[in-house]
Amino acid sequence: MGQRRLMSDTAENQAEYPQHSNQKPGCGFPIAKMVVLFSLLTGAVVSAGIAYESQQ
Repeated sequence: MGQRRLMSDTAENQAEYPQHSNQKPGCGFPIAKMVVLFSLLTGAVVSAGIAYESQQ
């Protein structure tokens, strides 16, 4: 299970996490998708990943 987060509209975030192709340039915020795998035994983070939002 994952979630999405809006991030600050900075040049660095725009370069790393681009907007949807259907948005006009300069409109909206970069969106990152995050997935975290937790251990049921200890509650520790076993693995995590962050990727940019893309349309397939």
